[in-house]
Amino acid sequence: LGARVLPCGGFGGRRSQARHARMQAAQCVVGRGDFVCASGSVRWRRDRGVRTMMRRRPAPGARFSSASRQPRGDRAASSSTALHVTASSSPSGAEVVITEGNRIPDDCRFEPRLWEWQGHQVRWCRQTSEANKDSSKVVLLVHGFGASISHFRFNIPKLIEDEHAHTVYAVDLLGLGGSEKPPKPAGRECYSMELWRDQLIDFIEQVIYTTEGKEVELVLVGNSIGSLAVLHVMSHWGRRDSVQGIALLNCAGGMNNKIKFVPSEYMQSGNWATGLQVALAQPILALIDFLLNNKSIARNLFDNYRSKENVEKVLTAVYSNKANVDAELVNLIHAPSEEVTALDVFVSILTSDPGPRPKDLLPKLAADLPILLLWGEEDPFTPIDGDVGTLFQELAEARDGGGAAAEADVTTGKVSFVRIAGAGHCPHDDRPEEVHSHLLPWLRSL
Repeated sequence: LGARVLPCGGFGGRRSQARHARMQAAQCVVGRGDFVCASGSVRWRRDRGVRTMMRRRPAPGARFSSASRQPRGDRAASSSTALHVTASSSPSGAEVVITEGNRIPDDCRFEPRLWEWQGHQVRWCRQTSEANKDSSKVVLLVHGFGASISHFRFNIPKLIEDEHAHTVYAVDLLGLGGSEKPPKPAGRECYSMELWRDQLIDFIEQVIYTTEGKEVELVLVGNSIGSLAVLHVMSHWGRRDSVQGIALLNCAGGMNNKIKFVPSEYMQSGNWATGLQVALAQPILALIDFLLNNKSIARNLFDNYRSKENVEKVLTAVYSNKANVDAELVNLIHAPSEEVTALDVFVSILTSDPGPRPKDLLPKLAADLPILLLWGEEDPFTPIDGDVGTLFQELAEARDGGGAAAEADVTTGKVSFVRIAGAGHCPHDDRPEEVHSHLLPWLRSL
């Protein structure tokens, strides 16, 4: 299959641009997540910190990894800097187009693929096993803020090895992970929960249904902002009746922390003192937005925030199981921040409207929808006894009339709230074994 290579302009003056313009087109054949060099004309080199494609004569048929686009064996030398040439394919794998200004970070171990959504490249993966040929259940995993499909590094292998051998999909939200990071996504002025809701709905319809068929038994699983995105999908999607159940792990209260600073929320509940304090804080929030929208100030803050040392420090505070805060985890959080437009995405997410809260979305869900709520007890971001954690515990109590940790039946549906001891905001990666001990039996029961 012939692939057209676009020149990488803007590096090293006219001589460098002319050299890029003379790059020989590489013919590529797409396998299961691999790119196979058929004509033998590509090598990688570093140009001012950016990897670019230059001419070489490797052995015909040499295989290139879909994650780094480097020959196997050179992966150790890979970096998370932006690629100026990457490849994308349609869900059916029928077409490959080399595009400019995009890349897939090197943090993914799950044979990543690209899907074009509203003019932007979105990274996703599909994992299954030979034992899953006759199964119709599909699990879609949705990550949280700053994470990616690689954050399910312990969960995907377990899900496809389970006795029911589920087919697993995971997708990077636009602006995060290995997906493209446009400052103004999909023709919109800023990032929002509604943007990610629409992305997930289209991903299900255009990728999962195209690949698996529309009769699959679909289950949605999310962490943090990913959980909130799942709630948005289930409150809006016209085909939400086809979803067998949802699992929410430490669900976020909003796209950002502005959701905690809405004075009317406290005043309506009679908490006038807190409401007044929050109202008085509004000028400070406006100042923070103003500072973040100043490019030079935002750049300094962002560079300090995204340093590997700071990422590790934050993860150590968020994770109870310090052993899982390893180099792989730090890299999968840090790598996407190296992209040129990552700062614009970061500012947009932090300064935009936080969107509807879980309590606004829950009434729109079907009363018989099975819901599994897993909550790390040591979460500093969305505490188990905070507004959101309490909301979901009350939901389980209301539907079963008993304790929040028990399964609750409403007609044919279930709501279960489970505390994960010794886990923080990301229990699936912090204490994966404990999460699996609840998640896998629940999936089998659907």
